[in-house]
Amino acid sequence: MRELFERYERLFNRALSGVVDLDEVASLYAPEFIGAAPGGVMTGKNDEYFAQAMALGYANYRNIGMKDMRLREVRIAPIDEFHCLAHVAWTATYSRWDQADVAIEFDVHYFVRHLDEEPKVFGWVTGDEEGVLREHGILGPPEGLRSYKRTASFTEESIPENLLKDHSTKEGTWGLIHVEQGKLRYLVTDERRTPTELILTPEGQPGLVEPTILHRVEPLGPVRFHVEFLRRDDE
Repeated sequence: MRELFERYERLFNRALSGVVDLDEVASLYAPEFIGAAPGGVMTGKNDEYFAQAMALGYANYRNIGMKDMRLREVRIAPIDEFHCLAHVAWTATYSRWDQADVAIEFDVHYFVRHLDEEPKVFGWVTGDEEGVLREHGILGPPEGLRSYKRTASFTEESIPENLLKDHSTKEGTWGLIHVEQGKLRYLVTDERRTPTELILTPEGQPGLVEPTILHRVEPLGPVRFHVEFLRRDDE
């Protein structure tokens, strides 16, 4: 069982470096699965949509500064001859915009089945990941910034041409890309950062634009969005 999660660790860290083998990632999971977190319970199938969601998830972790994730401990609670509950302790290290790196310890509880083939994950239970990341200053811009202006709301027809090309904000200016309707692809293309692609929606987090870092956006069908700009009071 530990070998399963050591493999999970290797694949996750390879994905953080930008090398994602979706077939190998998918091989960790059973054909169907269930997941639970404070925000709700979901079910799904191990199909192309799941693979796409995993790829976007890795990109999002890269975008918010996750550098690596390390396995600390695996504790097994047998359920029956073929199933068990694996209590897995992880440590994730994040880089923050203007502070030292931070290591966050957390547990995930995985349901695993082991028949004739290799063990497969068919479910998991997690804590309030978003709350923990906000508490440590990982999600959102650094503290001490204030919003000082925003653009008009753009659509797929009115979006300025320069936003579709690589561009950046000036030193000290942060941006938040707020999608009001539809979907918008947000790409970080600067050579100083790991290439990142996120799909922004009204339900998700705004796209965070770091000062001087090249990026661009692409509408995915009908969309409406605006950009909010932030800076420190003394800048």
